[in-house]
Amino acid sequence: MQQSYDKHGFFRFSGGESRGLRSLRSGETGITTVGRVLEVARRELQTKDLGRKRVLYGVLADESAKVPFIAGMAHAELVKNSVVTVENASVKQWQGLPTLYVGASASLRVLGTDIEFPTYAELIKPRMMQIGELHRGDGACDVLIEAAVISVTTDKSPVDRTVTVDDGTGAISLIVRDKEQGALIRFGMGLRARGNAVCSGDGCVFMAEEMKEQSEAILIHELKSFLCRYT
Repeated sequence: MQQSYDKHGFFRFSGGESRGLRSLRSGETGITTVGRVLEVARRELQTKDLGRKRVLYGVLADESAKVPFIAGMAHAELVKNSVVTVENASVKQWQGLPTLYVGASASLRVLGTDIEFPTYAELIKPRMMQIGELHRGDGACDVLIEAAVISVTTDKSPVDRTVTVDDGTGAISLIVRDKEQGALIRFGMGLRARGNAVCSGDGCVFMAEEMKEQSEAILIHELKSFLCRYT
């Protein structure tokens, strides 16, 4: 079966076309997709029906997105840096992110490591996204946003704060995992944050693993965009 990777993130087979990772939505079944394994490790998860279960947990990536996956221990083909075809998988929401479930009925095929597909070095980098894009999806794994802080509300202590940022396409609540770093955030500050957009029925929150202050020029641009939308 011949295959080739095109610039739009699709792997073409003689029998059809697989789904790009960015297009996957929670609740879908019968998924066929192709990606490079960026991370994989054995973990023990608590399940509703089977109690604690050992699984393979990791991250799969293509040109369009990174998606967490959970697979049974039988799927030993999931090795770091390998490009794999996954067939008959499902997508479920787990910890606020769309997650690929590779169950007993799913099949895997290893395509190799050094093939015509974005490299590990390319795919491990976070993808820049607009906040408006995040709200139109149902979660995003390891992405970058650039925005201005438009609201900081302190609840009980300086580190217990609600921060809202806006990039001109939308606003989102921001939580910085490093509480000391989060305490330095101030109104009007421009920042670049790397992390996950976790979504639920109540909306999306950006969980920042890394954060740094942006230049004044970017701050002015983002604030102008915000003011144009709300004045």
